[in-house]
Amino acid sequence: MKTYRIQEPPLPDLSGDPVYVDYTEDEIIEEYWDHWKSLMEKKYGLDHSLTNRENCILDWTVVNWAWEV
Repeated sequence: MKTYRIQEPPLPDLSGDPVYVDYTEDEIIEEYWDHWKSLMEKKYGLDHSLTNRENCILDWTVVNWAWEV
């Protein structure tokens, strides 16, 4: 399973260093799928071929400026 990393903004009370958080594909789906699927259904209708796990993860990586680690 692939893992993706995002950079969180630094916390003001710490040294100002960025915080990195890793997400597995399953964690991305658990967090993002319902929201993303509802947007896809509004745009394309029910059961469209673009509404799939791979595209959800790809969209999440773009929205969060994530990279694979």
